[in-house]
Amino acid sequence: MPDDNLLEPADEVEAAPSRRGRRRKVTVVGIAASAGGLEALGHLVTNLPADSQMAYVVVQHMAPQHPSMLTQLLARQTDLKVVEITDGLRVEPNVIHITPPNNDLDIEDGVLRLREPHAAIGPKPSADYFFASLAEDQGENAVGIILSGTGSDGAHGVRAIKAGGGITMAQDEESARYSGMPRAAVETGCVDFVMAPDGMGDELQELLTNPKRANLAVEEENSDLVQRLLLMVKNRLGVDFTGYKKTTITRRIRRRMAACRCESLADYLGYVTEMPQELEALRNDILISVTSFFRDDDAYEALARIIPDLVRDKKPGDTIRVWVPACASGEEAYSIAILLSETLGERLGNYQVQVFATDIDADALARARKALYPDAALKTMSRDMLSRYFLARGGYYQVVKSVRDMIVFAKHDLIQDPPFLRIDLISCRNLLIYFNAALQQKVINIFHYALNPGKYLLLGKSETIGTATSRFHTVDKKWKLFRRLGDARPPAREQMATFQPRGSDTNGARSRRESKEVSLNDVAMAALIAAYAPPTALVDRDGRILHVHGEMQTYLQIGQGTPDLNIFTMVRRELRAELRSVFVRSQQKRAELVGPAASFYHDNQERTVRVSVRPLALSTDELFMVSFEPALPPAGLTAEPRPDGEEDPRLQELEQELVATRENLQTVVEELETANEELQSLNEELQASNEELQSSNEELETSNEELQSTNEELTTVNEELQIKSSELAGVNADLENILRSIGFPVIAIDRGLRVTRYNQPARKLFELQATDIGQTITAITCRAELPALRDRLHAVVETGVADRFLLSHDGLVYHGAFLPYRDDLGNPTGAVLTFVETPPQEA
Repeated sequence: MPDDNLLEPADEVEAAPSRRGRRRKVTVVGIAASAGGLEALGHLVTNLPADSQMAYVVVQHMAPQHPSMLTQLLARQTDLKVVEITDGLRVEPNVIHITPPNNDLDIEDGVLRLREPHAAIGPKPSADYFFASLAEDQGENAVGIILSGTGSDGAHGVRAIKAGGGITMAQDEESARYSGMPRAAVETGCVDFVMAPDGMGDELQELLTNPKRANLAVEEENSDLVQRLLLMVKNRLGVDFTGYKKTTITRRIRRRMAACRCESLADYLGYVTEMPQELEALRNDILISVTSFFRDDDAYEALARIIPDLVRDKKPGDTIRVWVPACASGEEAYSIAILLSETLGERLGNYQVQVFATDIDADALARARKALYPDAALKTMSRDMLSRYFLARGGYYQVVKSVRDMIVFAKHDLIQDPPFLRIDLISCRNLLIYFNAALQQKVINIFHYALNPGKYLLLGKSETIGTATSRFHTVDKKWKLFRRLGDARPPAREQMATFQPRGSDTNGARSRRESKEVSLNDVAMAALIAAYAPPTALVDRDGRILHVHGEMQTYLQIGQGTPDLNIFTMVRRELRAELRSVFVRSQQKRAELVGPAASFYHDNQERTVRVSVRPLALSTDELFMVSFEPALPPAGLTAEPRPDGEEDPRLQELEQELVATRENLQTVVEELETANEELQSLNEELQASNEELQSSNEELETSNEELQSTNEELTTVNEELQIKSSELAGVNADLENILRSIGFPVIAIDRGLRVTRYNQPARKLFELQATDIGQTITAITCRAELPALRDRLHAVVETGVADRFLLSHDGLVYHGAFLPYRDDLGNPTGAVLTFVETPPQEA
């Protein structure tokens, strides 16, 4: 998105050509209205400023079979020019452009294009269709206004305009005859101003002519204020924007400053302190994004070509796993699901398709789950595909259930939450462009870790994998499709430290929000678990604790130093060996295992517990439940006599413990051997890395020497150029002085007969002006008679032979000469015209 200031009227959108072929730049205001909209339009246009460098485009729902009188009606209520749009008309400032009936409207480079209605059913013209086009074409210089009307046309469009950085307005319900369209727009959370139509003109004029209102200085002294603001957002809402690009953040803050009428960042901080809900508006502004179905068709064609490779090593019943981070309102996730269905056809039933669509915007996810989209969002969809994968629902289209069942929508913070794993395809388009370089690299590392070996990553056309070129192979350079190389390496320790287990929220805000949505079933399940489930820890394959249920203080302890959330280091020493043995065997056999009873003392009481490990086949990772189940204490050594043939239970238990101890010892030996091999491998890798670093250091030293040599050469060349420049300036000054000192007319021309120099006396014979430098000599009025001037000059330039003659003018006689002008090689490249006055003859 552009980085210019918010809605600078003289610097953004190009409009009508000026006399010199340049285009003046205007702000384009789209105005949508339906039932009751004529009255609202009248109030609006009556109060529009007379000279504002704004162009207005009206998309009023009209009956397609009747001609419109809207142009004549509005022309009576305003001094502005009102015209009906014709195909190819360029928007002009201070002109109201009316869309004719039974047409949809596009705008391309400031030119309005009439289109056939893309939907048989629905409003015509479509406000959503035009606003989406306006946002894409004009970006921050788009303004969208929603006036009275029924239905929800325009709601999708204002979201697109806000995502592009523009300004949005809606009529308030009190003044609207029909509040359907304004209410739908306001409910999106993307409307900046809600007011009566007669006040919108003044508000627009104020926004566009008072840049101080939207002025956010970017000096160093304001960087601390921006960080304070972002910290407030993080502490209150749990969303961290510190890794976003500075230009993105400042642009969005400028928008909110303009909407809140704050002239400085300090004022805005004060406003946020008084109105904490403004932080939510700022977060929504930063997060707002609009996608579309099959955005960039060529990118999806490249994706379709690699789908056969996705399933090449899949067996019937296997899972195809796709992850779409930052899915927004879901269009991209549904597009990929439809693409899989189209490409695989009947073979799709052989596999389990799971598309994980995630975002941190809960409102966007709610819209995505509904799978309801206006027809404007489907303008790139073919009618055949539309009929097969969508169902009409009262002016909207809903994705069919077979496609919806492929997708799981989840709230997920890509930066802070653990990633989804064993993924075959990740599609993350147009998200990295908002991150700084460090955060981009962090996300790329997460994607590499999440992908299966040899599987694919799709980025936006303006995004790259940065320094991770050795870890990805470029499949399609233009559409940024990559294949993963190398072994999976988990993200760095400091990066993993930022991952929070699901459901954790240090400030309690998230849990408080989610607690409102707890059902009775959830309450009952929680009570049952608390009553009957033993203390249990959910861990990953490495033993890292992800979630804890029940009182674990008896079994887990935190040691001194940096806390380590690994169950093998936190469990009591008496249970450590048994836990590791059972865990390893359960991991190898993929089965539930229970260890023998073990005793220990806690709070001066003897406790007996059995450790059980249960593998969980979840979608996110290889997880295990470790439970500590109370058990009866072992029987004493002195036992009652047993009938013949019946073994002593204590003896059986000791034999079982002996077998478990042997297995545990064998496990420890195997682990030590494995660890030794890994250490040897790590040592070899470190040695290789050391050699590479030494080689890189030598290369850098060589490069440094080369740069120093190049710098010296450039310095020398620069000095030579400075000397040449000084010499040239001196020669030029000499020439000018010589010309001024000559008392007779002198004119120099080039090979094309264009004037290059002349002196003041030359004006006696030619009407020369300072602006005539570069003008053809024959196009300048000659006061004397010089027949066949063009042919004679061409002859001198071509042949290099001088032409001398006598010339009479105004009672004076001149010795004229057309002398060839020669270059360093002696070739004629022009001519010098001289006219020497002959002294009068003595009587």
